[in-house]
Amino acid sequence: MAEQSHPIPQSKTRDLLAVWSEFGSLAMKYNAQNFTQGAPQLAPPQFLLDNLSEVVKVAAFNQYCPVIGHPELRNAIAKWWKPYFNGRDINANTEVLVTNGAIGSIFSVLMNMCNKGDKVHMFEPYFAQYINHIEFAGAQAVTSPMRSNEKGEW
Repeated sequence: MAEQSHPIPQSKTRDLLAVWSEFGSLAMKYNAQNFTQGAPQLAPPQFLLDNLSEVVKVAAFNQYCPVIGHPELRNAIAKWWKPYFNGRDINANTEVLVTNGAIGSIFSVLMNMCNKGDKVHMFEPYFAQYINHIEFAGAQAVTSPMRSNEKGEW
């Protein structure tokens, strides 16, 4: 029997936030790495620290870049993707967006693709932040649980 999707009640968002707090507390209690919130408390590798100390000395690398991403990075991305678009030139200024992490990317997609009254279907589990982005776009989040069978297949 297929699982039915269901809209998320407003109060469930608060419950989901409590889950992250619980994961954090459990990680501290058992001295485990907490990868749930993007802060695993691991030290960066030494080569990264060495390179960072050199890069921050260069004034050009020590400033904010445009919100759509640094032009050199956007150009490199457009060039890298060109073969995957049958050799079509990709305009780095209008067709490439660099965001601050996955959450920024997902927010940008939702703001540009969702309209008031739309429904966004997600699988459970999901990050609680997605609900806020969907609702901010005027859409409604609808979820379905992801389950595996006895063979471990989804």
